[in-house]
Amino acid sequence: MIERSVKNDFRRDAKLLLALILVALAARVIYALDYSGSPLYHFPIIDAGYHSFLARLGAEGAAMPGGPFFKPPLYVWFLTDLYSSVGGKSIAAAHVFNTLLGLGVVALTFLWGRKLFGRTPAFAAALFVALYDLGPFFEEQALSVTLETFTYLLSLALFVNAWEEGLGWEKRKARLVWAGIALGFGALARPNLLLFLPVAAALGLFYGLRDEKYAWRRALAAALIPLGLALAVILPATLHNLFESGKLVLVSANGGVNFFIGNGPEADGFSSVPPGMAWRQLATDSDLSGAGGLADGGYWYSRGLDAVFASPGRAIGLFFKKALGFFNAADVSSNVNIGWARGQSLWLRFNPLRWWLATPFGLAGLVTALGRDRGRMLTNPGAGRGLTILVAFAVTYVVGVVAFFVTSRYRMPLLPVMALLGAGFVAYLV
Repeated sequence: MIERSVKNDFRRDAKLLLALILVALAARVIYALDYSGSPLYHFPIIDAGYHSFLARLGAEGAAMPGGPFFKPPLYVWFLTDLYSSVGGKSIAAAHVFNTLLGLGVVALTFLWGRKLFGRTPAFAAALFVALYDLGPFFEEQALSVTLETFTYLLSLALFVNAWEEGLGWEKRKARLVWAGIALGFGALARPNLLLFLPVAAALGLFYGLRDEKYAWRRALAAALIPLGLALAVILPATLHNLFESGKLVLVSANGGVNFFIGNGPEADGFSSVPPGMAWRQLATDSDLSGAGGLADGGYWYSRGLDAVFASPGRAIGLFFKKALGFFNAADVSSNVNIGWARGQSLWLRFNPLRWWLATPFGLAGLVTALGRDRGRMLTNPGAGRGLTILVAFAVTYVVGVVAFFVTSRYRMPLLPVMALLGAGFVAYLV
């Protein structure tokens, strides 16, 4: 009887997962047909152009630019292999790759969410992610955001899975190994995840010490295994940056200039360049000062911190302004103006599944997850740790973005988490 029930559950989940994948794929085909007439669909610009240019150089065996990695390298590495396999002639290969990653995000949202919140909330959350208006918009550009979302969600799911209650030490240790590797790849996709590493280690130590069967040495190992492996995964990038620049840059060098853009004296917290300035002017200012251009992270962090300490009241106000803006319904463009894109695409113009819907339910779910009745959000009584980890990730991710500047693109990696927390909150109410 139990075996039959398990088989029925598996079949039901498989059917729901297939339905989600088909819906998500249909949405992306509709958007691609709708948007393929735009020149930006065929000729990537700014970050998308940068990624595509480097990938083409790598695919052709040409010399890559010297210096440290300016942007996180993982997406360019994948794109280089992809361009090599297709002859490096079609940007459509990047679109297909991103679409497959987007389908993977939908699948992970459902499969992982089911373990925490149950089948119905997980399906609702995954359906929202599948039909979210800006999902196809970002996937149909050569941008790393979908890879970031996929690796973040995978690493988070593996870490939660490692701390499932009732596991033996050997099984938990093996799961922590995979979680650490995934966390490292997530950091190579975008270093914001580095902020979660000490939080993950602290949670591992706390949970390890709480389990009576674990000695303190095992608890310490549980904290250090994912942290150490994540740092080991990013080590090749760190060594490359050290040899190329003589400076310790863990993943990429653009963090400093992004910090200045988001916190400098003219920063508004939402522009990808300081108001009134251009990238060329930023580079010129750096060169004239004797610094190493945009890739000199220390110089730009120093200038950003100078602005913060020169006017701490303004800096605090700007931080909270960015925090509110992160959850605001308004689009915040970076490379391609989203308002302009909505005018070009029926999908974007008329799709009501936007950030304004994810925010209130997701925040309500986050607050509920911190309360005494949070167990009512879960179908699995042993999933409380998973919910705590989910909330810890959400908080650290928001802080990691708000510390720099906010755009709609940087909200995307949190979308599945917000959708799951929102669906869990609705289940809590019902």
